Amino acid sequence: MSEIKEMETKHNGCEERLSTVEAQTQAYQERIDYDLDQFKKIMTQGLNLSWTNEVRRITRLDVREDNGMRPMRVELKEVEDNGRIMSRLNEMRRNKDARINMLFIVPDRTREKREKVKKLRGELKTRKEQGENNLTITRGKICMKQSFWNTD
Repeated sequence: MSEIKEMETKHNGCEERLSTVEAQTQAYQERIDYDLDQFKKIMTQGLNLSWTNEVRRITRLDVREDNGMRPMRVELKEVEDNGRIMSRLNEMRRNKDARINMLFIVPDRTREKREKVKKLRGELKTRKEQGENNLTITRGKICMKQSFWNTD
C-alpha cells in the first residue's frame, strides 16, 4: 500500500500513540472505558486541555505482558484535535507529575516512516557511543544541538 493511501486510511493521520498502565480486568468494555478515562486524564492534567471531543477508536498495541504497560493507539474524530495535542507536548514535559512526565505521545506513522526513524535512532546511538555528545534528531536528520542563546 502506498504511503498516501495508508495515510488516507488512517483518517488524515489523526491518531496518537501513548503508553499507559493497562486495566487489570478481563472484561473488554471495562478495559476500553478505563483507557478512555486514562486518555482524558492525560489530556486534562498533562496537557491542560479541556477534553470534551470524541474519540473514534482506542486500542492497545503489542502483546499483553505482566508489567501492564503497552502502547495505546487513540484515533481522534477531528483532525484539529491532533494538532492541539502535538502543540501542547512541551507543557506536558514541564509537568511535575512523574507519571505524566514519563508518557510519550507521538503521531502515528506509516511503516516506512517508522523504519526511517528507527534507523536514525540507531545511527544517533552509535555516534553518541563514539563520543559525539551534542547531537539530536530534528526534522528527520541528525543535527548538532543548538544552544538557546546565540553568542555571535
